[in-house]
Amino acid sequence: MANEISSSYTDIRIGGLVSGLDTDSIVESLMKIEQAKVNRIELEKTYSNWETEAYREVIDKLSTFSKEQYNKLDSSQNILSTSNLKTVDILENSSYVSIIANGDALSGSYTINEIVQLAKASSTISSAAMKEGIESSIDITVSPTLEVEGMSFFLRLDSNQEQISFSADFSTSEDLLTDIQAQLNQQFGTDRVIVSLKDDKYLTFNAPNSTLQIIGDTSSPETLEYLGLTSGDMNIININASIEEEFGTAEDISFSINGVEFSFDKSVSLIQIIDQVNESSAKVRMTYDSVNDTIKMESTKTGAGSEIVLQNITGSMFGNDGYLKIDEGTIRNGQDAMFYLNDSGKTDLIQRSSNVFTIDNVTYSLKKESTSEINFLIADNTQGAFDKIKSFIEGYNEILDMLSNKINEKKDYDYSPLSDTQKESMTEKEIEDWEAKAKLGILKSDNILYNIYRDLRNAFITQIEDADESFKNIGISTISYANNGKIDLDEATLKSALEDNMENVIELFNKPSSVAYTRNLTSEEAATRYSQSGFALRVSDILSKNITTIRDNSGFKGLLVEKAGIVGDASEFDNFIKDRIDIINERLEKAIDRMNDQEDLYWSKFTALEQAIQTMNSQSSWLNSQLGT
Repeated sequence: MANEISSSYTDIRIGGLVSGLDTDSIVESLMKIEQAKVNRIELEKTYSNWETEAYREVIDKLSTFSKEQYNKLDSSQNILSTSNLKTVDILENSSYVSIIANGDALSGSYTINEIVQLAKASSTISSAAMKEGIESSIDITVSPTLEVEGMSFFLRLDSNQEQISFSADFSTSEDLLTDIQAQLNQQFGTDRVIVSLKDDKYLTFNAPNSTLQIIGDTSSPETLEYLGLTSGDMNIININASIEEEFGTAEDISFSINGVEFSFDKSVSLIQIIDQVNESSAKVRMTYDSVNDTIKMESTKTGAGSEIVLQNITGSMFGNDGYLKIDEGTIRNGQDAMFYLNDSGKTDLIQRSSNVFTIDNVTYSLKKESTSEINFLIADNTQGAFDKIKSFIEGYNEILDMLSNKINEKKDYDYSPLSDTQKESMTEKEIEDWEAKAKLGILKSDNILYNIYRDLRNAFITQIEDADESFKNIGISTISYANNGKIDLDEATLKSALEDNMENVIELFNKPSSVAYTRNLTSEEAATRYSQSGFALRVSDILSKNITTIRDNSGFKGLLVEKAGIVGDASEFDNFIKDRIDIINERLEKAIDRMNDQEDLYWSKFTALEQAIQTMNSQSSWLNSQLGT
């Protein structure tokens, strides 16, 4: 019996069975100290995760501001862009040209007196269809009699399929052709499909500007074989079939286009050749025209200087008898755009190699030739400039508010992260409300956020070197620090300033620096860039410094990105707080191991106690039995 009890205490925790002690409660009380150590580390981990979320919330808001105010794809949402600061009003003939003026273009009236010609690329095209119809492989003139009575097959013209059948034999090939042509005219219309004898021997079907396909008749399967035709054959090239099948080549091919060499196995298809050429650096575009069964090649560059140079290396891709029916050699038939601008006498012809070009900060896109004058007006886009500035200031103020609230938010020390045990006795709403209070002040007095806030404030109040205007004069001023240092906008004054001198107003925001921005400027270069840059350009640099995912020469990204990372970027799992959490996880794992070991130790001692008491009870019973008591 003693051995059975001992075994029970060794393998299973049975508290107080012999002693009567409440072992579970005793061990639980003893373990509270160890559990508290684990809880402290778990709370530390929770707080670090909350800190990551808080930083990423700031990053998201700064990124949103950056995307909204520095949108490179939409000039109306890019405070640094001048392209929508002028309006262009084409008074007539607007279908011939589109015009965009940037902020540096001079306002006034302009005239395109004539668009003589558009710029064109050099191009070439197959001299004839690559395939000469559906051809028979049998000389039908050899046999004295064409025994086709009762035979039939189908022809499909585009989407219309009809049966061709024979009710008699024919003594000559001419009679056979006459009968077939009559049926074709009846089924598809006069001469829509034409049947002929190639080389006076081979039956040939064709349909100009249409797709024709021959299809076998299952009720007369011998017909096509008898006539030397193949079911599925078409009057145009199958660009998805191998060049061996389509052109009958027994060798691989290679050629060069504009000096770029291409090599292909005979099993490759024409569409694969086209795709590879178009994706190469040969600067040409190949397209297939299924209506005419031709290939067109066009240089990607327009103008008189464009060219296409074609040369066979092996095989016959080009040349008089080439697969594509395009000659070898140099094709140079592009042309420049020619037009007259503000030249009523048409004495100074302007030429450009492209139909899209910029003259005096005005970008023209020529669409059609025109002998009629095209008059247009360029004027300041005062409303557009005002809207951009107002939007930027409102976004800037929201960022200052957000940063100020984060760094000044008071922490409620009565609330801390909840442990799992605490959550068990609470509802989801109670947990949510508790954690909302526990998260307050998580970034209070944060150095990175404070520096961003300070830098953004200084970007506005620091004088811009050589600026011809001041913010105060255009109705833009700073509010006191009591209001987070936000900017106040007098809309009437700003509109008036834009109408009087838009250029100087815009300069306050986007004045460029002689020093280009990089992530690796020296302190001297950075100081020069800062002093020369307009307000919005300074803000852009501050954002880049803190939220960019581009690494500098030392391998670091933006300060906030290095601190907490961005979801979707490598920094999501490689940042300062993540490294800290990894260390916390190691400490937590060790603390849990120690706690489990300590609990096992307590239970082993109480088990030993139970065993000792059981042994004493057994000995006492034996003595009593010996003494007869």
